[in-house]
Amino acid sequence: MPGADTPVARRVMTTCPSGEEAVFTGHRMRPAEMAALREPRSFRCSHCGQIHTWTATTAWCEERSRFS
Repeated sequence: MPGADTPVARRVMTTCPSGEEAVFTGHRMRPAEMAALREPRSFRCSHCGQIHTWTATTAWCEERSRFS
């Protein structure tokens, strides 16, 4: 079981370009893992249904998750 000081994996969010809506990418990561990403990742957007890509510079980890 993780200790109290172990970062929790958070939902990775990005902005849908068609509506400027914040959307969940389908990925969960710890902030340090996300900062280490070098390659873009893709997902199907829940807002518009299109495939978008995101990177560590265009996405963010949610501050709080309903699971943490």
